Amino acid sequence: MVGTVDAREIENFEAMAEAWWDTGGDFRPLHLLNPVRIDYIRNHLCASFGRDLQSPEPLKGLRLLDVGCGGGLLCEPMAKMGADITGIDAGKKNIRIAKIHAKQSSLAIDYRNGSIETLARSGERFDVILNMEVVEHVADKGLFLRSCGILLKDGGVMILSTLNRTMKSFVFAIIGAEHVLRWLPHGTHQWNKFVRPSELADDLKENGLVITHMTGVSYDPLTGAWRLSNDINVILDARSDANEIGRLGALAEEHGLGAVWSSSLLDSRDPFTNMSLLAHDSTHIRMGPIAVNPFDIHPVRIATSLFTLNELCDGRGQIVIGGGGEALEAVGIKPQRRVRAVRECVEILKRSSANTPLTYEGELYQVRGYHPRWAKAKTPSVYVGANKEMMMTMVYLYYVSFLCFLLISTSIYTYSFLFFIY
Repeated sequence: MVGTVDAREIENFEAMAEAWWDTGGDFRPLHLLNPVRIDYIRNHLCASFGRDLQSPEPLKGLRLLDVGCGGGLLCEPMAKMGADITGIDAGKKNIRIAKIHAKQSSLAIDYRNGSIETLARSGERFDVILNMEVVEHVADKGLFLRSCGILLKDGGVMILSTLNRTMKSFVFAIIGAEHVLRWLPHGTHQWNKFVRPSELADDLKENGLVITHMTGVSYDPLTGAWRLSNDINVILDARSDANEIGRLGALAEEHGLGAVWSSSLLDSRDPFTNMSLLAHDSTHIRMGPIAVNPFDIHPVRIATSLFTLNELCDGRGQIVIGGGGEALEAVGIKPQRRVRAVRECVEILKRSSANTPLTYEGELYQVRGYHPRWAKAKTPSVYVGANKEMMMTMVYLYYVSFLCFLLISTSIYTYSFLFFIY
């Protein structure tokens, strides 16, 4: 029977086990993240259970479970706040280090080596489950979340954080953190195991868990600090009409989300036109289609549509370019050289401007004198959507020259804290 434990993941973390409490070692990112995590946990648990934030032991009397506790970076602060804390981890070395450090700190923490599904069969239940940066490392996500649901008391709370599966997280969490800055050993994360909030919401709903709060967390390399962030994006179905897109987009803006995307499907409404009402009625949320491809629409026509949307929303436009080609496939033509086509499309979009006419000589596309003089709003953001190795490699190779600049000018991680009540 396949369980939740991924042997490769456990091997990776046990190889670093001695460094759990080294603030400048392999787990430095977690040490930097910990103050934000602890504040979030304390604030929401106090609100949920009616506790006094100013109390020296605001969690006294609550039984907490820290899943994938590692060396105890969260268990110890929870114990100091009065919680009856249990930490479980599948790595024996991790538990050994955690026990030693807890003893040195004179803290009573119940550390256990084992799997979450085994604990779920024990009949124990907890007021609170902390599930922090673990779900992206398990072998069976469904069994893992189901086991958490079993262990949570009625009216209990689970707080979960994970890396979102986006191109941004691939470029910055994998390439940036593991390969360029070398904050983490190679192989610490597998991008295909990152989890989108929508996927988690579906899995949790099946187990009777309801999301009551969600926020992002991002890292500022200039200050070396993590902070809560509302840079959360939502993708809307472009088969909805403009009124519905406008209503949902307004709701997203009201709740502080960062951006709204409209899906781009062969049989959907035009994603650019469909966002026109939202563009007119909103004030700060970003918006654009995901993912438009240069086989269905020529890059120049994509540029014109993007610049028009961007003008309507006062410079808040954005777009994801993908390999697609559904329209060609619908008439029996297989798109060729997708990676090259996406690269040339991005180049055309980035070089087009109101200032000078564009002349472009690509292997697949040529442009003569394209000059949208009216496109004077702030330059829209252009992203590449990729889920195959060749496309990801192209993104890496093409943009690696900009990576060092990006790493000192933008947030490099996007986590999501999800707050659940059972």
